[in-house]
Parts: sequence; structure tokens; C-alpha cells
Amino acid sequence: SEGLTRFNDNRRLHIFVADVATHRARQLTTGDYYEHSIQWSPSGREILFVSNHGADPDRVFNYDVFAVDAASGAIRQITRTPAPEYQPVWSPDGRRIAYLGTKRALTSSETTMEDTHVWVMDADGTNRRELGQSIDNRQRAPRWSRDGTALYTVVQVRGDTKLYRLPLGAGAPSVVVGDEGQVGSWSLTPDGGVVYAFGSPTEPAALREVGRDGAARDLV
Repeated sequence: SEGLTRFNDNRRLHIFVADVATHRARQLTTGDYYEHSIQWSPSGREILFVSNHGADPDRVFNYDVFAVDAASGAIRQITRTPAPEYQPVWSPDGRRIAYLGTKRALTSSETTMEDTHVWVMDADGTNRRELGQSIDNRQRAPRWSRDGTALYTVVQVRGDTKLYRLPLGAGAPSVVVGDEGQVGSWSLTPDGGVVYAFGSPTEPAALREVGRDGAARDLV
């Protein structure tokens, strides 16, 4: 009957671009899919996103990584895996893409039933590898170092959250912030350090900076 509301109104979340000069918006994606986690490529030619284009996307939870050409609207599917991918990000030079991923095909909208780990691949989807494999804990959205040689991620370790650095080349992941407590919002500094919000069970919330030498100091 009229006046009733529904959990799903059958509208889909799509990608639009707006022209700043003319204030006109143009829709890039269509179809019975939801697109989200968007990011412009460094060249400005493509927009990265995730979407579930499976045969039964409302029942089978499996996001893949896509890119849409901002001028033509042409879409290329970058991953075709049995498990979902999340929060992809371009490398500074646009040659690689990092993202969160899992391996198990059994997923639902409530949980992936597996810890998400940081993965990296070439921009065309080849050479996929699990960069965070040696860290047996849930990892959060990856972020590239300014020179593109490493990725950073916040890792849930029991009751704490720690900030890790994962090199693309040789070397093991290292802990950047490993104190007992919670790393909140954080940002890389131009000289290779990290500024971050931090709270612990024994002290009030603080804003801190850790330099390339690993020494931390309170800012606020």
C-alpha cells in the first residue's frame, strides 16, 4: 500500500562526474549494481572502484575491482576472484593498485568470515600478491608511501591497533606505531614520518608524530 517504506528502494549507487565550470553532472556507470570506494587515477583518465557484477549480487557477496574511463565511460574489470576485494588505491605512479582482499569464496553481507589482508597488483590486474600474508591479523585500508615503495596499514592486534609498514621489495613488515592502545586517524609527512592520533588505557588522547628514525613525540 502507499506510504510504506522498504529497506531496498531498487535504486543503485553509481559514479558521476561533475564539471566544475558548467556545474553539469554526467553519469558514468549504469546497471543493477552498486559502485563505491572510488579514486581518481594519478593521470586523471580513470576512476577506480569496486562493484559486485556476479550472477546474483544480492545474495552472493563478491566485490571485484574495476576502473572506468572518465571521458568515454568504458569500464574494465581488473579482478575476477572468488572472494571480495575492498578499498583499492592507485600507487603514486599509477602502475600498481593496492587493496584489501580475502581468499575464501564463502562470504556474506555481514562478514567476510576471514581477516582482510593487504594485496597489491599491476594496474591491469596481473601479478597479484598478498603483501600482508605474514601478519596474521585483520588489516585495514592500505595507503601508499610517497615514493611508492611501501604500503601502510593499521592492524588489529587483540585489543590494540598498530600501524605497520609493508615494503614492496625485500624485507619483512615493520611496526611503525606499536604502543599499547589505539591508532586513530593518521597521515604521512613529507619527510617520511607519520602524524597520528593515539589513545591508550593509561593516558589521554594525544596527537603524535613519529619520525623516520622511529622516535615519537607528542604534538598536542
